[in-house]
Amino acid sequence: MRFFSLLITGLIAIGLSAAHALGQFHPDLDRSLPGTVQSDQPAQSADAKIAATLRELTHIALTGNEREQIGALEKIFEIGDDAAMSAAKIRPLLDAPSVDVSRAAAEALAAMGPAACPQWLDAAKSPDGFTRMLALEALSNRQLKIKKINLGDLRAVLDANLKDVSRQVRIPAAKALLRFWPASAPEIMEAIKHHDGDVREVMLEGLWYERNGLPRRNAAAGHCPGLPAGEGAPRPAGAARTWPRVRAGVAGPARLE
Repeated sequence: MRFFSLLITGLIAIGLSAAHALGQFHPDLDRSLPGTVQSDQPAQSADAKIAATLRELTHIALTGNEREQIGALEKIFEIGDDAAMSAAKIRPLLDAPSVDVSRAAAEALAAMGPAACPQWLDAAKSPDGFTRMLALEALSNRQLKIKKINLGDLRAVLDANLKDVSRQVRIPAAKALLRFWPASAPEIMEAIKHHDGDVREVMLEGLWYERNGLPRRNAAAGHCPGLPAGEGAPRPAGAARTWPRVRAGVAGPARLE
């Protein structure tokens, strides 16, 4: 009997040693062993590390020289939506005198996803035309899920930007309004009737591709409901005009040509 007891004890010891060794190569298996205590401490430490890194990068982005700002914003972009807690602090950098800093800030905000929507709405109201252009480009991107903002307020801001003197502001505003069709139908139809040819063209062409949008046969015939006969059909997409080039390094409203 003693022999068998020693044999069983030895087999158990060997089995536990083998399981522990296997756990060293496969941590997930090690955590599943009986008696193993699982801890969330590593995950908490990782979150704390990201938060600390983000605070440091945000500080550099706000206080550093231009090169340091751009480098910090590129790192924030890489963090992605985990950097959303810094969205409100990054927003003022869209108004930076440097076009490169402004664009880097826009890319960092875009990587934060829906959490940055309130910042885009605020930027779309900026007195700086270039800042509004960056915000409208983001809002017109259909990959961005619109959340945390009032859609009625957003439509009003987009409609106001349709009246801007710069085509570089009007065009993304028109594209953003198309995202909210048919809710934005009043603003869109008003724009088609009264705004410049560029905005009208974007609206009509965009409505072709919207569900329940402008019937193709009406546009092809040069007629849109609510418009005088003969107004309507947009150019083919390939024939669309290109945007004017943005002048780099120019501050304030003059950053738009």
